[in-house]
Amino acid sequence: MLWIVQNNLYNENGYTLFLDALKRLEVKHQVVKVVPFTSKLLPPGFDSMQEDFDAAQEPVIDTGQKIIVFGAISLTRIAGERGWTPGSYLTDKFDFEVWRDGFGVENTLNADAVTGTVANIEVPSDWDWRFVRPVHDTKALAGEVMSRYDFHDWRVSILGINPEDYDRRDAPLHRETPILVAPLQKIYNEWRMFVVDGTVVTSSQYKSGRDVVGYSDDQTDPAVTEFAQSMVDRWRPVVIGEPCVDPARAYVIDIADTPNGLKVIEINNINSSGFYGADIQKMIMALEDLERE
Repeated sequence: MLWIVQNNLYNENGYTLFLDALKRLEVKHQVVKVVPFTSKLLPPGFDSMQEDFDAAQEPVIDTGQKIIVFGAISLTRIAGERGWTPGSYLTDKFDFEVWRDGFGVENTLNADAVTGTVANIEVPSDWDWRFVRPVHDTKALAGEVMSRYDFHDWRVSILGINPEDYDRRDAPLHRETPILVAPLQKIYNEWRMFVVDGTVVTSSQYKSGRDVVGYSDDQTDPAVTEFAQSMVDRWRPVVIGEPCVDPARAYVIDIADTPNGLKVIEINNINSSGFYGADIQKMIMALEDLERE
């Protein structure tokens, strides 16, 4: 399988570790530059300040094989347009209301969130602090905590976007973007779990209180892994032979430690998620094995 990797997608250390793991495992890979708001790919060293964009030639990509992409949501879209398989693992189940019901409201951190578009969402006035994110995994907005007043100003700024800009493929944040808003929750720690074919294959604690960390896979509390796996198992077929109903064949699930126990924060597309301190090699090997079957 050929891995197409967007240049400088992750922080410098994570990007380097990812490429080093691909080389160490002797996995075929190719680095490309994604041109914003287009479907064009360019060599990673292309300099838009000195070279002619229109005349630039795309790198040659051997499409006579399986191709997987790792990059921004725009690269996922390009993979879909070109019919690359598997391309990415993004599905229509990456929708808050779908996976909240799949994991169970009792297991979901923001189960009492309200949803709606930027234009029409109605938020309880007594939520002085709100957590805001897109309903879908579009990366239209990173999850953010806002005060009631900041949220008001943010909505006003989005509602002022020119409707003619709504169809910009890689700028999906506008008045009709579905969002969720939830009351602020107390979180002690946060972990990212990488799931391939129904199994948590590696993980990393990425938050300790408010501090961003990147603890290695072997530092994850086994109880957190067990909880994450139990959530993944809720999506597995009960009867042997039934089609798999997982959110996707591969994805990431974020887990929070809260005063009410462990909760699912969200799921995201594995092709566009940061690694933190996870064992990248384990993830690569698991995806290679998955596509080899």
